[in-house]
Amino acid sequence: MANKDFKRTQFAKLGIDFSTLFAAKFGRSRVSGHQPILQEPPGVSTEGGRQATQHVLLRPEQPAAPTLTIGSVNLVMKTATLRTFGCLEQMHRLRYPKRRFPLDVAAYQAFLDPCAAFFQQHGMALGWESQAPVEPVALGPVSVAGRSSAAAWVLVVLIVLVLAGGVVGFLFWRGLI
Repeated sequence: MANKDFKRTQFAKLGIDFSTLFAAKFGRSRVSGHQPILQEPPGVSTEGGRQATQHVLLRPEQPAAPTLTIGSVNLVMKTATLRTFGCLEQMHRLRYPKRRFPLDVAAYQAFLDPCAAFFQQHGMALGWESQAPVEPVALGPVSVAGRSSAAAWVLVVLIVLVLAGGVVGFLFWRGLI
């Protein structure tokens, strides 16, 4: 065990071990120029398993291309979720409407079937995500309209607090409190 591993919690160690097992099985695979990866837990603790979700990624060999998140695994809950080709293609169109989707359906399915079997062989209840989320995920800074709306709410709250403080101060000064 490496020096830094001695401080890791039980679930974090389990996550690292499972990532290593995944890499041993799929590390040499390629899916349309992408390498399958199971992310390790981000720190030395998963907060008692509350942050135990690990993402299944397809990392592109081209540095400028986006990494695709194709699913997730939670070893504490013993669940795995994988995204179908159609789901990934929809998500890609939402995020990058002018870019060609980089995966080949046959190559993806040739990876996805053994990947699903791998998770099931390791006791995971397998779920499938076949539709892109209804609302696209925010990808960048909040729009100007969103910022001005948030700033307006902050301003309203500050005005209310100042007015409430003024009323309390006045009542205190008059001896009514």
